[in-house]
Amino acid sequence: MKSNRKLSRRTLQRINTIIDAVEKVSDSPQQEWLKTKSRNLQHVMYRYIFVYMCVDKLKIPKSVMGSFVDLDHTTILHGVKNVEYWLELPDMYEYQSEVYNEVQLEYASSMDQNEYIDSKGCKWIRHDKRK
Repeated sequence: MKSNRKLSRRTLQRINTIIDAVEKVSDSPQQEWLKTKSRNLQHVMYRYIFVYMCVDKLKIPKSVMGSFVDLDHTTILHGVKNVEYWLELPDMYEYQSEVYNEVQLEYASSMDQNEYIDSKGCKWIRHDKRK
């Protein structure tokens, strides 16, 4: 991962929180899905979810996100668009939507929130406090 001077310390902390959330849900270290150009479908899905959350939640520009994860900005655009499709069509992309919601819930719980409302309006609640 390249360091980027455009990102504040607080933003970098939140990025790390998202990375931690994806690692917990994927049960694999970031070296497997983020710091590689692997085309494995699982790794690509986790990478896209990570990028989408950074762009959507943290409002990081796609070009900055591309340099952060060492990917071309068009790859970032493609990833963001794919996650948007998953969220718009959760019945068609049930598995991807569920993984996204699990990552969102993990991220929310790390921010001291134990619930999350998904794109269908369903409430996801964390009952255990694992950290």
